[in-house]
Amino acid sequence: MFYFERFFDEFKKEIFKNRSRKMNIVDGILLTLTIILGLAALVLFELKSLKFINIRVTLFVIILLLLAVAFYTILMIKISKENKKIDFFKLHKENVTDRIIELLKCKQYDFYNVNKINWLIDCCNKKLSEKSDFNKSISALKTLNSWFLPLLTLALGIVVQKFSDEELIYYIAIIIIGFAILCMFSIMLTPVIEYFNCPNKNCLEYLLGELEFIKTDLSNK
Repeated sequence: MFYFERFFDEFKKEIFKNRSRKMNIVDGILLTLTIILGLAALVLFELKSLKFINIRVTLFVIILLLLAVAFYTILMIKISKENKKIDFFKLHKENVTDRIIELLKCKQYDFYNVNKINWLIDCCNKKLSEKSDFNKSISALKTLNSWFLPLLTLALGIVVQKFSDEELIYYIAIIIIGFAILCMFSIMLTPVIEYFNCPNKNCLEYLLGELEFIKTDLSNK
């Protein structure tokens, strides 16, 4: 896998991380102003609600929000007009596909043939199928949960029998709220878990798709 690792690292640093169109200075200023004005309006509103300031800030909040919306609208219209002038197919071909082909042809690798591209595809699939130590620990926790949850349910069933109707409704409401909070945390933590499980997943999948296309195109020549 040594040659693949070298090739993948170069692809990641030189192509994958630079594949997107960079935000220009004007777009950055408009976005920054939108965020600053929106946050300023929120801070003023909160300070007024907490009675830290006594002046009438409602008008200022409305003005700041309107300015934030105006800057954001200008930014979206500007980006939309610019996108209509861009040939994204050509841009992707020049910034990604052609550069990968150049990397495949590089004397250091000499990977530009169907057999070697197939080998690179197999390497990508192996990397994607590998389970990290983090993933193994998560699997172990899931196994423990499969034993723990039935016991917890049984214990709750015994305890609930002693509750009055009001207490039962109260604890059910707490359980529902707790479950909703856990669901929110799980949604927020899923990308983090996926990153620890396979830090290069997106990059590997991206390279895999490009290699499949290049191999098909090369086979038809």
